[in-house]
Amino acid sequence: MVEQCKRLLKVADLPHISIQVVPASAGAHAGLSGPFILAKGRDFEAAHLDNSLQAQVIDRRDAVDALVRKWEAIRGEALSRTQSIDVIKEAARAWQT
Repeated sequence: MVEQCKRLLKVADLPHISIQVVPASAGAHAGLSGPFILAKGRDFEAAHLDNSLQAQVIDRRDAVDALVRKWEAIRGEALSRTQSIDVIKEAARAWQT
């Protein structure tokens, strides 16, 4: 776990990476319903959904829009970048002992 935290802290300095932690104190939130990836190009928008039984790529506009709203709701619960990095540092310290 310490190595994972260190890796996150290292990539957090990259200009194209933004790490935000949703704290446990947020309680139930949209991110708990499962992982997804949003992809956007010049001529397309799509999403990749994944669960323990299957993976699915969707490109229906209404479905992708719903996932974009879900993403924004998750980000609304997340700590700031600085606060998130502090949480990761604290987790690394806790796992070292």
